[in-house]
Amino acid sequence: MYDSFETLPSTVILVPIVGIAVVAALLLLAKRRSALRLRSSYAWACACACTLVVALAFGATGALEGLFGDVVIGCALCAGAAGLVTQRERIGQLIAGQARAGALERLRDLLVLGAAVCCLRFAIEIPWNPEWSLIRWNYVVIECAMLAVIVAFGYFLCGRRGVGGLPGVALCVIAATAMHYVYEFRGEPIFPRDLFALTTAANVSGHYAYTLTSPMLIGLGYASLAMAALSYAYPVAERSEPVWGRVLCSVFLAALTAWSGYALVTVPDYANDLQLSMLYWIEHAPLSYKAQGLLPSFVTALHDLPIRMPEGYSDEGARELQASYAQAFDTGSAERRAASTQQFDELKPSVVIVMNETFDDFSRFDGLRAGYEGPSFLKGLTHTLERGNLGVSVYGGSTCNTEFETLTGVSLQAVGAGKFPYSMYDLSEMASLPKQFDELGYVTTAIHPNAPENWNRATVYPALGFQSFLDINSFGGAPWFHNGVTDKATYQLILKLLEQDAAPQFVFDVTMQNHSGYDRGNIPAARLTDVHPAGLDDEEFNPLLNEYLSCIQASDQDLQWFVGQLEQLQRPVILLFFGDHQPYFSYWYNDEIFGKDEAWVDHEERIHQTVYFLWANYDIAGTPAADLVRDASPNYLGAMVADAIGAPLTEYQKAQLAARVAVPAYNEHGYEGADGVWYVRDAPTEWLPVRDDEAKLDYLALASVR
Repeated sequence: MYDSFETLPSTVILVPIVGIAVVAALLLLAKRRSALRLRSSYAWACACACTLVVALAFGATGALEGLFGDVVIGCALCAGAAGLVTQRERIGQLIAGQARAGALERLRDLLVLGAAVCCLRFAIEIPWNPEWSLIRWNYVVIECAMLAVIVAFGYFLCGRRGVGGLPGVALCVIAATAMHYVYEFRGEPIFPRDLFALTTAANVSGHYAYTLTSPMLIGLGYASLAMAALSYAYPVAERSEPVWGRVLCSVFLAALTAWSGYALVTVPDYANDLQLSMLYWIEHAPLSYKAQGLLPSFVTALHDLPIRMPEGYSDEGARELQASYAQAFDTGSAERRAASTQQFDELKPSVVIVMNETFDDFSRFDGLRAGYEGPSFLKGLTHTLERGNLGVSVYGGSTCNTEFETLTGVSLQAVGAGKFPYSMYDLSEMASLPKQFDELGYVTTAIHPNAPENWNRATVYPALGFQSFLDINSFGGAPWFHNGVTDKATYQLILKLLEQDAAPQFVFDVTMQNHSGYDRGNIPAARLTDVHPAGLDDEEFNPLLNEYLSCIQASDQDLQWFVGQLEQLQRPVILLFFGDHQPYFSYWYNDEIFGKDEAWVDHEERIHQTVYFLWANYDIAGTPAADLVRDASPNYLGAMVADAIGAPLTEYQKAQLAARVAVPAYNEHGYEGADGVWYVRDAPTEWLPVRDDEAKLDYLALASVR
């Protein structure tokens, strides 16, 4: 993304005002010279000038950022596009007066469509990609070919008229704008998975502050030039063929173009034939997009969507492998499990899982060079069954993927990068933690104080085995903090469920209050932290940091209250608490404090870590020493909970727990060996064979969706 911009002074609005005045003068002059007789010409000119209105609106509200010179260039492109439109009828009349008007018309259309494609290439890259001019020529050709298909399809479908290319222009503007904001707010580029989550994106979009940057304005200027070029493509010569013939010809050419586009996307081997590839690490995915272009990179990620079978996999072999690991677990834990299983049959403790939105301990970043010690209650909590760092697959967002790993036990590494299982697959036949506890006679409840449509939860939760889902409609009048209903309000609802029904409960609570963004400015002064990292007191990031740390402090206080209430509760309860991912800006502190030159996997995994703990309000039989510190990953959590309380385990869970001895944690990006060191996902170590076995076990668990 471009470097941070300064907000431009209010006088910048004079630039779009001058541009609008120029467009009005050009239209008036053309009218007086009888150069504009078609109403469509006025419509095209006004469409080209829309960017000037957008720039004026953002400038008037102080939300226009960038370089003054770039603003002038963007507005000049828009005014120039409108000026070009005023000459379209003059050019059309010149063509119509020639003997070979039909041939000249087709040549004109070819030229203006080519010009429109070139302008759209600038329009889709400049707004978000500061390195657009460095993209290799072969990637430029691929992107232009994709844009040409989009524009040509509309052109032919509308009877060889340029107006058919307008949806393509709109698509490019939307893609470039979305790319800019998604990367700014989430730290990742747009992936195909995001198309499955448009409802969620719409619901959370109000949490951010939006500005218009000067590169975005230049991109809109090129989009205006593309529209001006398309305005020239309209029939001016007499056509001898019958109307039905022209219609059939246009439909055929549109279908041929659509087929060509489909072939362009699906036929080539993008990795080998076109040398296109994607790196999905948080800091490297943007590099792939910047080096290859938005459309080629997006389609490359699209090729990665199918779930890939591990090398040497067979269902029969995976089942034998699973049985072998399960037997090893049974042998090594027989005595401990005998005691805890007997206790489970007698007590049937309730299970509460809290996945806390964006919760992490930022003291991992060298105390932020400010002596920051992290959430005090969580760090001082004693008598936990197990606690440590949680190696998650996502960063800055994609909460549903951490949910998926927790509730199904399957790592995102098995599913593949850039995917949202909640939105892409039918999970009704897949084994899950809620289904497991439902079969044990538990009442299963999911809680999330937000719209039920987010991440398709209204459909996914019942499919995963939840008997009820308490969404935002269950929190009428509940207090808010920062961006949502307070953590404490969700905990109060959990306690209410535990008090109202003596049956054993399985409750999964996805909190909301800590959701990004962190430039809201809505934290009360008395609750706002004042952490100033030495040498890193940045104007952009420090306000984000303190708003975020204030949220963590509030969550920590609510957690303290909740644990206190559970301690007094007269029924056995086990609590699993963890964060789903880090906030989108933590990469900056990672880079500045540790530098980008440290080992790649260490640097990346640091921002793919959160915290977790497992705690119970009763003494569990056969439990090892309290406060065991050990890293984990979300896919292990379900098996860990069930094992801790002595609940029956599936063969898959037993195999997971046995394999965890060698590989304590793994995620989409790498794995941790028994030595406590993280390795790149295919790094050859003594623990890699176990990691390869786990890949096969995960693929077997995905049988219903692969």
